[in-house]
Formats: sequence, structure tokens, C-alpha cells
Amino acid sequence: MSELNGTVAVVTGAGRGIGREIALHQAQGGAKVGVLARTAREIDETASVINMEGGIAIAIPVDLVDRLAVEDALGRIAADLGAIDLLVNNHGSFRAFGPIWECDPDVWWQDVEINLRGTFHACRVAAPAMLARGKGRIVNLVGGGTGNSFPHGSGYASSKAAIMRFTECLNDTTKDRGVLAFAVDPGLVRTSMTELQLFSDAGKTYLPNIQELLTTE
Repeated sequence: MSELNGTVAVVTGAGRGIGREIALHQAQGGAKVGVLARTAREIDETASVINMEGGIAIAIPVDLVDRLAVEDALGRIAADLGAIDLLVNNHGSFRAFGPIWECDPDVWWQDVEINLRGTFHACRVAAPAMLARGKGRIVNLVGGGTGNSFPHGSGYASSKAAIMRFTECLNDTTKDRGVLAFAVDPGLVRTSMTELQLFSDAGKTYLPNIQELLTTE
């Protein structure tokens, strides 16, 4: 019997890439999975794969920047699948490349808002319910720029550094009551987000190190 049987996991950004793989592995381990992202078609595909393999998953399109939408989505998952045992904030945006004066200010801020505010919204809903049960795990994905300078990815780096500190603060307020929060850096993985860095003109201009790493894997 898998140790995940009877548990409920929620994975954001689960329509593709790392998020899809996390969702699939949770399901393969026996968890029921709520898959969230903005693009309905992609999360429907993830849920379909899980369900076809004999697992249980539901897909809910949601903009994580929208607080009320997040509250509704996590409420639906708890009602349909059961109390949430694991929340994985995998979603991410990295579209503003280059020196800050070359970046579109709105795109730069969207990277920060999607990554940081989206994580905050999901944790804000999930944590109190976990605390009430005295158990739960929250995993927030961080990445490039979390612990070092990332000059031409400053919006992404700022958001990930903030998520790291946010996770520390969250864990320090929940750990004594059975709920632990972790920040995890998966490393550089070739996904649709990194494909944008690889093939866009801005990515080619401002992110040569990523170009080299992605093309030599």
C-alpha cells in the first residue's frame, strides 16, 4: 500500500513541464490530485492522463493572482477530493529579460505578481485548514536568482528570492503545529518557459548562460 493512499495533493502550474510531472507522480503514489493552472486544455490533459491510469484527479482553471478564484478553486478541491494534505506551488512566469530599463514594466511586474502573489494566495487558503487538522506540507518552488544575482532576470529573481523568505516565515509560524513549508529549487529544466528563453530574441541577447546550458544538455 502506498504511503500516499488517501491523501490529497494540489499542484499549481500542473498543465505542463515540472508541474505535470509532480502531479503524475503524486497520483502514481496513490494521492488524489487537484491540478491548477490558467490554461484549461493543458490541465485537462494532465487530469485525463491520471484518470486513465486509474488515479483520481480534477482540473480547475484558475488565475492564481485572483484571490477569490484561488479560494474557490481550493474549496472545490477540498469538497470533491477531501482535505488537502500537500500543496505544491510550482507555477511560474519569466518573460521579462534584460536590464530593467529594457523590460516592459508591466511584464516585469507580472512575473513578480504571478510568482509571489500566486504563491501567497494558495498558501493563505491551504495553511489554516492544515493547521486545523494538525498536519500538512507546503512546497514552494524557487529557482534562479533565489540566492544570487540574476542581472537580466531581475523580476523572476526578485520573486523567487521573496518566495524563499516567505516560505521561511510561513514555516516558522506553522511548524510547531504540524505543518511544514519547504522551498525547493529543481534546477534548470528544459520546459516551455525555458524554451522562451532559448528561442526569443531577448533570451538570445540577455541570457547566454542559459542558452549554453540548455543546448548542451
